[in-house]
Amino acid sequence: LHTVRGRPDLPELAKNILDEIADAWARGVQRLGLAPGDTAGLNDSLTLALALAERNEQQAAVSTDYRTFSRQTGTDSKALERLTRTVVSLYRRFHANEEQEADLDAEDVLATLGVSRTPQPLLVSGRLSIGDQPLPRLLYYGVPPEQGDRLQLSEQPDYVLTIENYTSFMRHVRELNADGSALVIYTAGFPARSHLRQIARLAASTKANVYHWGDLDLGGVRIFRHLEEALE
Repeated sequence: LHTVRGRPDLPELAKNILDEIADAWARGVQRLGLAPGDTAGLNDSLTLALALAERNEQQAAVSTDYRTFSRQTGTDSKALERLTRTVVSLYRRFHANEEQEADLDAEDVLATLGVSRTPQPLLVSGRLSIGDQPLPRLLYYGVPPEQGDRLQLSEQPDYVLTIENYTSFMRHVRELNADGSALVIYTAGFPARSHLRQIARLAASTKANVYHWGDLDLGGVRIFRHLEEALE
């Protein structure tokens, strides 16, 4: 671990984590998902975790996929896919005060930071405009997440509804919102930070009630609670 300990970019907290790993490896057992002697995996995991910490400070960070994120940090393109749990475990240790992420699984934590396997466009149904130009009436619109700030409401909606599941979103906009009277937003599962920012912004610009449609399982409840806290 000598080479890893010598990295100049490690926070002070990393020393204790490296001591734990060294102690476990000396006993021939894995730690944080890393097998004894896997210094290459540890080094990549630290690099990725520190990049996530930096991304956490960037509220407007553009959504990205696992492989692009890995390449941008200087690791191989499959590093984050291979080391997801270890990377998030390290990130959490660096951010032990992030209580809102305590009950999320590793992929959900990454999603909140805008890192997902396949980033989704922001899908929205309603009466909308780009700036002061009303959009032609379509069942829904797909907007690049980094340009979501350009969307505005052209009319006040009857209600606001976020939907976790893609099929449910498509059914709702076709069967119940063909007239665009409601503002309906697809969260793409666990909403990326860029999506969540637009959901909160658009919801705040209305006087309508806000509802959420999601699965009644642990993941669905976590998504609901995350939205509830963001829209409080």
